[in-house]
Order: sequence, then C-alpha cells, then structure tokens
Amino acid sequence: MELLEGGGGGALWLAFGGLLGLAVLNKHTSATFGAALLLGSLFTPARAQLRTRWPWLGGLVAALVVLPNVLWQMSHDWPSLEFYERAQDLKNIHTPALQVLAGQVLVMGPAAVPIAILGVAALLRDRSRKGSLALGTGYLLLLAALILSHSSRSDRLVAYYPIVFAAGAAALERTTRARFRWVGPTALGLILLGALALAPVTVPVFSPPRVAAYAAAIGIVPQIEKNRQSALPQWFADRLNWPDFVADVARVYRALPVEEQAHARIFAPSYGEAGALERWGPALGLPPVLCNHNTYYLWSQSYLAASESQAPEQARQAVLISVGMPPDVLKRWFERVEVVATFRCEYCIDWRRERVIAVARAARGPLLQFWPELKHFE
Repeated sequence: MELLEGGGGGALWLAFGGLLGLAVLNKHTSATFGAALLLGSLFTPARAQLRTRWPWLGGLVAALVVLPNVLWQMSHDWPSLEFYERAQDLKNIHTPALQVLAGQVLVMGPAAVPIAILGVAALLRDRSRKGSLALGTGYLLLLAALILSHSSRSDRLVAYYPIVFAAGAAALERTTRARFRWVGPTALGLILLGALALAPVTVPVFSPPRVAAYAAAIGIVPQIEKNRQSALPQWFADRLNWPDFVADVARVYRALPVEEQAHARIFAPSYGEAGALERWGPALGLPPVLCNHNTYYLWSQSYLAASESQAPEQARQAVLISVGMPPDVLKRWFERVEVVATFRCEYCIDWRRERVIAVARAARGPLLQFWPELKHFE
C-alpha cells in the first residue's frame, strides 16, 4: 500500500522491482501481478506515482534481474514459449467462466467467500488511499484474465488473497465493532469450520482410501489438467508412492550384471519421475537419470553431449533402464528390449498407476543422436 501511496520513497520501488524480478525468475507468470498493478494504477488516482521516475526505475531493476534468463531463452530458441504453447494445447483444460469462479471459491474456501467479496469491495470503495483502488482493480483484472483465458488453474490467484482477506477483515471490523461485535468472531468460526470440512481433501492427514471416499462424498475431485484422473484430488494423487517407485527401479538396477551396471542409465519420461529418482536414487546407488520432459530435456542433452564425447566407443554399450516408455518405441533405438517389472500405484494419477520398467540394450547409435526425437515440452 505504501508503495502506491508514495510512502517509503524510491527505495521501496527499487526493492519491489528486485522482488518482482526474483518472482519472475521463479515463475514467469508472476509477471502478471506486476502487469495488474501497473494497469490498476493507470485506471486509478495511483497513476500519479507513474509520473515519477521511481516506478520505472523499479521496473528497470526487475528487468535487469530477469535479463540473464532472457538471454538464456534466446540462446536456446525460447524453450519457455514453446512450453507455454504446448501446455495450453496439450495440458490445460478449457474451463467455462462459472467453473473458473467455482475454482476460486474452492481455493479460498467457501466460508471465506464473503470476506473476499467484502475485501474487494472495500478496496474499490476506499477513497482515502489511492493504493486501495489500484489493488482492488488489479485483482479484478487478474480474475478477468483467468476467466477470459478459460484457465483450469485456480491457484493462479492464490498470491492475491492475503491482500483481499486483509482488506475484508479490516472492513468487517470497522462496520461491526460498535453494535455487532459478535459478527467478527462468528465469521472467523465459520471460516475455521469450513477449513476443517475441506481439510481431508487439502491436507494429507488421512489414508488414500479414506480421502477418496470423502472426496467422492462431498464431490470435490477437480481435474486440473487433461488426461489426469484419479479417485483423489490431483494434488494428492501426484504425491503418492515416489519412494516405492524408486525402490522398484533400484531392484531392477541391482539385478543387472555388474559389467552392465557400469554402463547403465535410467530414463524417465516425466520430470516428476526424474525428480524422484534424483531425490532418493543416490542413497540406493542408482546411476544418472535422463529425462526428456521440459528443462530436463536440456539438462540431459548437455549430460549426453559431455559423456558421449568423452567415451564415444562406449555409447553402444549403454544399458538403459526405462520407466513408462512403450517397448515398441524403445526398439527404434535399441536392438534388445526386455520388460522386467511393473510399478503399480492404486491411488496415483492415472498415468502412474501402472508403469512398465524395461531394460534396453545394444543401442543403435549414440543416445545423443536420437535425443531430439524425444523432446517433450508440456
């Protein structure tokens, strides 16, 4: 608020620019919050701040923080743009406006909706602070963008709700403290009860079967992405049984002859599986992990370029432990493919419920040679 009111001087804008730059480095879509704040200021009295040099210097600081990533994007043919385009086509669900709003209700908690509405209204009606109107307008702009883009990702607005809730709570306290002091504690109690009712599908406190039954009973099993279905909400289904999965892969690796273990690599076609293998694999003595999914594709490409250039004669000796890749596809690059195990997870997201683990031998060429065919940005 002080930022938009002009308090704190230019140092506050410079600090904001640095934080915004770091946020964008963490997730590019964080830039939408900066854009919402800018547009919210343009349409409100807070635009007076834009006549000073400080907001623009703050923007310059943010740009300088992000610049190394932009240069990296340029040198790698803009992989993030490719990712966003393919994610929109292959992963994100086209969501009608009412479902987008329903997703916001679920994210904030149904019992907290009145506080959120009161908070937005308070921000828009507050004429004592120029920043309030800008913040309220910024929220509406982001919500409108979410609706117009038909986004299934309700979590995209979560970072804004502390502002909205704070404004709503302050407005409730101002309007009820004189004659209706019971309203505040009652509202807090209802919000806590609502949070308690949703806890089994938001906090991992019960077993998967109980969570599945509860989610089905209250009708909250949202599908966030295409081809991602489970009896559990996806945020639970994506978290299950990763150590067990890595242990299954480790058993396959240890069953290889010692001479093959020396040339073995593991291939995982998703960053979730690759991340799990890198998290728990070293303690089990597992070899390097290759993955063709998103940035893992580039990391693995660099690893292959370095390792195979140092020992090109060993490229054909590579033994690949593959998770989830159909054997027929593996035979395009390896002469011998043997399915040796299957990882099963009853309550995982559907594509992880049964994952074939195969061992591929006698590569038809260096792995780096066919790596571009496997690129998967989504």
